[in-house]
Amino acid sequence: MKKEDIKSLVAERLLKLEHITDGADIAAAKVTSRLNDLERESNSLRDDQTYVKAQSIRNKVVFIGVPETENKSPETNEQGEDTEKTSERFTQILLRELQTLSSLRGSTNRLGNTGRFSPS
Repeated sequence: MKKEDIKSLVAERLLKLEHITDGADIAAAKVTSRLNDLERESNSLRDDQTYVKAQSIRNKVVFIGVPETENKSPETNEQGEDTEKTSERFTQILLRELQTLSSLRGSTNRLGNTGRFSPS
């Protein structure tokens, strides 16, 4: 082989290598861009999850003074009371308490966590 042929062959191979490295750089940039997009999306989803969890905690309804009973049969509870009557009574109590709460709505926006009551 002549010197010129070797030089042109080397130049051709160098040109191919430049194209390959340019392609690799472009691919690496695309991967980096996609990774950044996924990180932003992950952070956004985490923020949404935190918000939904906070709303769930804030909107949790706590019932106090309602005994938990296991049904002995579908018709009666532990005390032998008709479950339909118990359900009606519970609904009446709930409606009464909600009316009381709605009358306080102007003065109270949110109720905080309830702990042991200790008079000041």
